[in-house]
Amino acid sequence: MIEHLIFDLDQTLVDRSSTLRKFVHNQHARLLAGRSELTAEDYWAGIQRFDKNGYASKSEMFEQTAEFLQLPVPASELLEDFLSNYGADAVLFDGVHEVLSQLQKTYQLALLSNGRSKAQRAKIASTGLAGYFDLTIISQEVGMKKPDPRIFQLCLRQLEAQPHQCLYLGDHPVNDVETAKSCGLLGVWRANDHYQPPAQSDGQIQSLSQLPQLLEKLQLRPESSVLA
Repeated sequence: MIEHLIFDLDQTLVDRSSTLRKFVHNQHARLLAGRSELTAEDYWAGIQRFDKNGYASKSEMFEQTAEFLQLPVPASELLEDFLSNYGADAVLFDGVHEVLSQLQKTYQLALLSNGRSKAQRAKIASTGLAGYFDLTIISQEVGMKKPDPRIFQLCLRQLEAQPHQCLYLGDHPVNDVETAKSCGLLGVWRANDHYQPPAQSDGQIQSLSQLPQLLEKLQLRPESSVLA
């Protein structure tokens, strides 16, 4: 019986691409407008070239972008601005508040996210998500990150839950879904164009609005059942 729903943050609840694009446009207005003929969209295209869907080192990303676009601002200044401001104006996927409000009535909700504490906490605060979660774990705050199974085990201990009682939803097929399943949780993939589907999962959804219906199906299945 599923009792606890654990969510990834970026590209699961928060539209990371839209959030980063919004930040990049704002950063262009702060630091580059008037100092370069480069448009905000040109700058965004440069950032995308080196971002690696969020997995690039941010210092390397800004260094490579600054060199590639021949920016008049040093990469260190861009990075400092990113560390200070990123996440303060995050963008959610459509329907997140409505679905979490619905699920909160039946399940205990938790958040388990990789990332820097300041940025992830800023995203949570700016989007009004904090009130939905009884537990929030951010990798920088606990000194471990996905796909380290220990961070899932920490989450289970703090929830005082058994693995089979928990479902984890995330966008990364290995770090999120397969690692959750290796720890005994149900793992559901938030499908996206960045990755191939996980080798094993307990289902996949295209949008958060599909999660309640999937949960109804999973609740009727044996605990050992795996969906392709």
